[in-house]
Amino acid sequence: MAYQTPTPDPYPEAYTATPPRHNASLTAGMTSATPISNPLQTTASPSPLRPTESAPASANQDLVRRLFIQFLSMYGHLWASRIPTPEARKIALEQWTAALCGEQISAAQIKYGLVKCLDRFGPHVDYPPTLPQFIALCYPSAEELGIPEPEEAYLLAHNKDWERHPIIRETVSSIGSYSFKTAPAHEMKHQFMAIYAKLKKREMLKNSRRITS
Repeated sequence: MAYQTPTPDPYPEAYTATPPRHNASLTAGMTSATPISNPLQTTASPSPLRPTESAPASANQDLVRRLFIQFLSMYGHLWASRIPTPEARKIALEQWTAALCGEQISAAQIKYGLVKCLDRFGPHVDYPPTLPQFIALCYPSAEELGIPEPEEAYLLAHNKDWERHPIIRETVSSIGSYSFKTAPAHEMKHQFMAIYAKLKKREMLKNSRRITS
């Protein structure tokens, strides 16, 4: 059998050295006031992860590699057992980097997601997030942005409390206030929910970078 060269471990230091304390790294490695000499540092206007000349793929991978070390520090074996071999860690590093780049997640947003992982009442205080779950953590929730959930928004609109949030009024305006008042309730609710969902998504995307910067 021919000898095969082992796959290099993408972050061997995580298993050969004491990982950094996550609370110190979160404040020291991802500040928004320091220049980008370290991939975990951002400028006052955070740049999203994107393979460009100024932010090459290797720099993005280094940021994600540091994120993995944070997860190892926070979750120990629960994280390590997910990617137990160098090959698994290499694949995970590539997948996470590609996904975070695709979502244009900034280093400040990664910090924001890590802080939410430490929420003692959150779902990830004991168990590490999957990639889709972590991407969601990098954005503020509707509650954090003060945006009512669809059912609550519809009840507010139905009770003519349209000023509770701008997108409630915008949704009713899109339908037409007369139509909203006179159309059958089950039809109007379906239409309201569809329009409100699009406006809610737009509002969350618009405000997410402002909150996480």
